Amino acid sequence: IVAVVLGGFFVILGTVALARVGMSSLTSPTESVWGLTHTPLMALIEIALGLFILTSAPYPFTARTTLCGIGALMAVFGIVMLIEPAVFADTLGVNRQMGLLYTAAGAGSTVLGWVSPVLGR
Repeated sequence: IVAVVLGGFFVILGTVALARVGMSSLTSPTESVWGLTHTPLMALIEIALGLFILTSAPYPFTARTTLCGIGALMAVFGIVMLIEPAVFADTLGVNRQMGLLYTAAGAGSTVLGWVSPVLGR
């Protein structure tokens, strides 16, 4: 359930952002969606991330592993954005709010993936 919700959220967020910014260039323009700024490249990354998480959802062990692994990477990405938002600002158009989202979603999914039981073993 966590994988479906998290993956669906990122697919929707990326799709809305991509619809607003278009595909004229991958690194410009930037557009804000729910207070989170995006470039077309960031929107495509979010769509791919969401689809990757969604594909793991039907299989409990795979979902758990994906939530732990991808969640940890998301948390690290979010922490880098919080510490130094200018690193990805030009290419991805991200801001500190995006850093908070990725840190919280990554840490939360890592913990939930780690503690969730795998039924049917």
